[in-house]
Amino acid sequence: MDSSEFVGDEGDTYRGKVNDDLSPHLDTTSEAWQIVSTALSHYATKLEWCQQELAKLKTQYVNQQQLVSNAQSAVSSAKSADTAEQGRVTAAKGELKPGETLPPSTYVSATGGAQVRLTEAQAGLDHIVSAAEKIRSEHKVAVDACCRDIDRAKDMRFESPPGFWGRLKNSVVGWVKDHAAILTKISGVLKVISAIAGVLAFIPILAPIMGPIALGTGALALGIDVTLKLATGQGSWVSIGIDAATMLLPGVGKLLKPAVMGTKAGKVVNAFGVKGVEALSNSRGGKAINALADTKVGRVFVKAPGAALNKVNQKVEQGLRKIPGMNKLPQERVLVLKSRKGWTAEQRAELDMKGAQLDRLGQRGQLLKTEPPPREPNLRERYAASQGKTKNQLPSDKQVDHIHELQLGGPDDLTNVQLLDASVNRSAGPQIMHQLKRDPYGTAYDRVVTVERR
Repeated sequence: MDSSEFVGDEGDTYRGKVNDDLSPHLDTTSEAWQIVSTALSHYATKLEWCQQELAKLKTQYVNQQQLVSNAQSAVSSAKSADTAEQGRVTAAKGELKPGETLPPSTYVSATGGAQVRLTEAQAGLDHIVSAAEKIRSEHKVAVDACCRDIDRAKDMRFESPPGFWGRLKNSVVGWVKDHAAILTKISGVLKVISAIAGVLAFIPILAPIMGPIALGTGALALGIDVTLKLATGQGSWVSIGIDAATMLLPGVGKLLKPAVMGTKAGKVVNAFGVKGVEALSNSRGGKAINALADTKVGRVFVKAPGAALNKVNQKVEQGLRKIPGMNKLPQERVLVLKSRKGWTAEQRAELDMKGAQLDRLGQRGQLLKTEPPPREPNLRERYAASQGKTKNQLPSDKQVDHIHELQLGGPDDLTNVQLLDASVNRSAGPQIMHQLKRDPYGTAYDRVVTVERR
């Protein structure tokens, strides 16, 4: 089989495997790619359906949100009318003379009907949100199925191509083998220079110059010998070891090594070292170490940089979400409210209540970063009047709080306020503002949680 047109890492792998296993390997590769193709095709179809359905729900949501807003305004107006009527009746009673009574009232409150319409509108909005959540769940199922098929196809691979360090190793080893003869000559020349410089280093006046030369050339020659041994198997580990051990005494080392290697003991040690290295490479442990380098664990610890380059392959679902043309579903955004140190149990309970109120709004999709509208003045007075009191009759340790924060899209009217502990109110607003400051207007927040500050 002509393998000259095989290109790249996969091509190199195939070129080395042109044997009886090639045909089944090609069949396996074809089957794996067919699995991936089918999985992506099914996912693309499901994603297109999800986008179409979500587009419909988006339009419905905008319209239903307007109905909810109108209903809230109607409730607010009806309650204001009730308050005005109550004030009129109270004033009229104050003007009665002894024995006089007020005529029957013809006023009919619209608050009850407005509240019913608000409840119905809110229920319709909740239904749309539930439908969107269902579509999101179906999309998640489709993504998981696609990832499982891709993982199944990946596991069919009969051999992984070399990673970064594998390619680097192959390149270096190939170059060393191609230039082994030249490197051997260079090492020999460097050893001669090191030996001469080592001898000259014994002359005191030349020692400051020749000592570093002897060490540098000896170290370079040692590096070349080690590289040749690792790449080609040429040379002796014992000889290299003696070079390394005696490099700090260059002149003595060069004289000592031939004497040692020429003895019977030196030859025995050298033969033992060569056989020991070969035995280790061919042993079960040596093969296990080589095999480990091609496993996931090996790629993490032995080939960490190469594994880092393949991070995207370990994040299949995230990769699919970034395919051009595919919309990403929003990730859940959470706001955190922290209690202050020194707060009482009642204050922490009020913060929990505030957080729960905002959390319910977030789950309904009603928490959106908004430019706060201009506030109506005298909020405390207006709230007190709605309760039939003066502002001085309200608890001094309480402040009037907007239940649905204005910075999160809440309305500035009396239907959206409550009394809240002053310290809690002063803490919650700035905490939310700090978390919103980096987000653009229109950002939606899904949940609000409260935690104790440590």
